[in-house]
Amino acid sequence: MTAGILAGLMTVGLTACNNSSTETDSSQTVSDSTFVYVPQWHTIKEEENTWNSNIAIVGSRMYYTRSVYNEEAGSDKVSFLYMDLENPDAEPTVVKEGLESAAGSEEGLGGYVSHCFADKEGNVVTIAARYPIVEGEWDEAAYSRQQEQTTYIMTKAAADGAELFSVDITSCLKADMNNSYIQYAFGDKNGNIVLSNGNSHIWIYDAEGNLEKDITLDSGDRYSYIRGLGLLADGRIAYLKDEASSMVIAVYNEEKKDFSDTYDNLPPNCYNSRIGRGLSGGVLLNGDGTLYEYDLETKTYTEILKWIECDMNPDYIEEVIALENGNIAAYYRDWNTNETSLVLLKKTPASEVLQKEVLTLACMNLSQDLQSAVVNFNKNSDKYRIEVEDYAASIDWSQDNAYVSYQDANTRLKNDILTGNAPDMFVAGDVNMDLFAAKGLVEDLNTYLESSTVVNRESLIESVLNAYTASGILCSIPSTFTVNTLVGRTAEVGEESGWTIEEVMAYAQQYPDARLMTQADRSSIMRYCLMFNFDSFVNWETGECAFDTPEFKKILEFVNSLDGEEPDWSISEPKLLGSHAALLANASISSASDWQIYEKMFNEPVTAIGFPSEEGTGVAVTGQNGIAISSASKNKEAAWSFIESMLTKDAQEGRNMHWGLPVRKDSLDKMLEEAMIPNYRYDAEGNIVLDENGEPEQYSNMSYGWEDFQVDIYPATQEEVDSLLAIIDRIDCTLTYDTQLMSIIEEEAPSYLSGQKTLDEVADIIQRRIQLYVNESR
Repeated sequence: MTAGILAGLMTVGLTACNNSSTETDSSQTVSDSTFVYVPQWHTIKEEENTWNSNIAIVGSRMYYTRSVYNEEAGSDKVSFLYMDLENPDAEPTVVKEGLESAAGSEEGLGGYVSHCFADKEGNVVTIAARYPIVEGEWDEAAYSRQQEQTTYIMTKAAADGAELFSVDITSCLKADMNNSYIQYAFGDKNGNIVLSNGNSHIWIYDAEGNLEKDITLDSGDRYSYIRGLGLLADGRIAYLKDEASSMVIAVYNEEKKDFSDTYDNLPPNCYNSRIGRGLSGGVLLNGDGTLYEYDLETKTYTEILKWIECDMNPDYIEEVIALENGNIAAYYRDWNTNETSLVLLKKTPASEVLQKEVLTLACMNLSQDLQSAVVNFNKNSDKYRIEVEDYAASIDWSQDNAYVSYQDANTRLKNDILTGNAPDMFVAGDVNMDLFAAKGLVEDLNTYLESSTVVNRESLIESVLNAYTASGILCSIPSTFTVNTLVGRTAEVGEESGWTIEEVMAYAQQYPDARLMTQADRSSIMRYCLMFNFDSFVNWETGECAFDTPEFKKILEFVNSLDGEEPDWSISEPKLLGSHAALLANASISSASDWQIYEKMFNEPVTAIGFPSEEGTGVAVTGQNGIAISSASKNKEAAWSFIESMLTKDAQEGRNMHWGLPVRKDSLDKMLEEAMIPNYRYDAEGNIVLDENGEPEQYSNMSYGWEDFQVDIYPATQEEVDSLLAIIDRIDCTLTYDTQLMSIIEEEAPSYLSGQKTLDEVADIIQRRIQLYVNESR
């Protein structure tokens, strides 16, 4: 990280993000493309066990609260300080220390500093909570008592430390006991103090600490939740609010004493934005990895930059604001490394920025892990940079037609690859790899593995590689994966994975009063029966289809024989399985503890039996961040180097925010070894506590609970780890399929299931429609 920051400062011209935008509708304006924003990184050096909060950029300073946990004292040391934006590499200036004392240290009381900020005069406002320490058993009643007796004190001190006032604000917070805390706290241009619990109330105190306004939001409106609260350029208070189908900015109206002034037509998916001052007096909003400025007068928005083009992961940005000099300041917390930085994005003429050669990466919704991988690659490569084309980025998921829009975007991606407008790389899980492999549109990664000095085939999980092989081509290599399988009682389904539709049907008939799967209706079960059998019904190399055959009709007949009632969602999965009201669990396994949980649910030996399949085990894999290289790419070696970067040992094991099991064998072994490390209890002298049988006493790693089921998960045993490894070895297919094929079947099958058409009629319709689709796709 440090090397990357130094390199960024030394070679500013190599990294920049463009501020140009494309007009997507008549309400969106287009910005000037003659300049770019070049990031300059300034690491905030911290000691271990440090946490920064209350980030606020005011004028030429970035204020924040620093909490350092002292293990010996068992408490935090809290201070308030700022960084000078004009000299960001200088040591931060401490404004106030010893804030932990503001929480109170009276006997029987605990406390913490909730918020701290500086007003326009440089005075420091601190809000601290004091609560009674619970003695004895901790339960819900004890928690409620503690909440009821918690008090909040707001103090204001001058720059020299002299206290200006100290007021008890507890009564305001107790107006809503479900939200009795402070979520937002800041000062306005008049010296007033603005507080909010982030849900039902906004309070305004004057400069002397007197309550001036208690603004109650519509508590009956489930969309009153505040997503971001702050000040507009003109000083008015505003917040981001969920309406029924969109987001709006609600602005306080002094005359009406409410937030009835609203502004709509915001950028898509700007749910995690804050109210940040814009470059032209508007509001900075984040949406789908893009920074926009929203103009309240015209109700239009302009794209300022794409964060990933600035080598920044948009999920790591906690505060952003435009500075008076035309630059942009952002507070950046890397959740993977736990490092924090102040990033100053300098407005620079585009002609002064040295351009790298561009690699294109197409996807449907860029994952956080992939964002980080792209950012790291771009920082470290002096020749190439990856530009992401997210086909789903403009979809507003609050709209009713979002899924249709997603399908349309997915079709555009597929057609671009088929018609020669392919990117250098694309995410394999977003498209039909069987089709692309059959048409020779993807590179065989086996060739690259053979010559790689970073990773070879022997160092990766063989079953996962085989699952991502189609037509003899290794299409992609996921960086992490999860195992997907049906799990059943060993006594009923046997010890080996793999079964056919006929065997599933026979099993279900043995227990007519039980549901086949927990929380699955007939549509879901049909999908599970088909998604691993498409190879039996579609041959992408020859174009032959077989949906009018007895084998396919057998699946529809089986689904029709099942209970057509909707699952009772009020009954938990553990209760359904434990009482034998359901036979099988649809398991997604991404850790040793996941497998342990399913064993606990059944409370007897279980088998990963797999999904029904005519051949193989039916144990599937869902890969994360599996990248395919287009055969049409002119930069295939560079694209492979990006894939390699996600397969190094460091990348596989620096997985604080990753989801799933690592695809490297040595990294998986390390992960499972750590899962077996026991958690022993120790006495005051440091000796292991022994139980009544003289065995070392352990405590659990975690607890999982439902209303009717509670289980503690202890470190895995060698037997449990071996069982999980055996399941991984049984993987023989992927949990991906052609969405268009499945859509056709799901559109037509209900007419048979409801008795409107015969089995033969429906099978013939499905055969004709899919044959037409396959012919067009080829």
